[in-house]
Amino acid sequence: MGSNPVDFKGLTFVAPADRLGRFAGVLGPRRDLLGDCRILEVGCGTGQEVFELAQALPAAHVVGVDISSGNIEIANAARSQAELRDRVAFISADYMDVNLGRFDCIVSDSTFHLMNLDSDSLFGKVVEDLNSCGLLVFSIPDACLYNWSLVGVRRCLRMLRSNLLDRFVLWIAMRLHHGDMSQEMLKQRVQYMYVIPDKYFSKRLVKRLETTHGLQHLSTTPLPHTSFAQPKHSISIFRKLR
Repeated sequence: MGSNPVDFKGLTFVAPADRLGRFAGVLGPRRDLLGDCRILEVGCGTGQEVFELAQALPAAHVVGVDISSGNIEIANAARSQAELRDRVAFISADYMDVNLGRFDCIVSDSTFHLMNLDSDSLFGKVVEDLNSCGLLVFSIPDACLYNWSLVGVRRCLRMLRSNLLDRFVLWIAMRLHHGDMSQEMLKQRVQYMYVIPDKYFSKRLVKRLETTHGLQHLSTTPLPHTSFAQPKHSISIFRKLR
């Protein structure tokens, strides 16, 4: 694949406030069905959503895995101070290379399309890590004209990339998001202006997940589009049938 030039191992990424609680909002109403469950977040960043999930599901044990050791260091520092620390854990690893056991639910927020491997390899491992009737909840960019146009812009930016262009991108972002994000959070996002998604959500992907991987598509909901510089995403829920 190779469409992602960013080395996420060396980065930290703090999720903005408007992204927190996405998965807790989806799974919270299912708390009675999920009960004493194990949940995995792939690409947990600094762990905010893991804590949100643990709070929304009082009987759940939640594990976050992230390829960035810096992210996990921040997450573990927060865990040491959290009252629910006995129900959360963080692992610094490449998800594809680690065996964390089986889970009742796996979630991933805007991470799967950044992983440079084919969809069958990724979702094959996800299904293997899910218990029977387990849930998969994830968001990736939609297959749509807006996103393909944005990808064209990003390809041009990648060819022109320089320190000067990075500073210009940051300058634009600071004016567009003044008051919404700190300068440090915006600096973290400059890298993403050069990322080309490896995967898109489409009817073709749904069919592949159902026919090849034994997943039942339950729902897909568009997410709010908060910046013209970001791809449009949807959040989807699947259930493992076997």
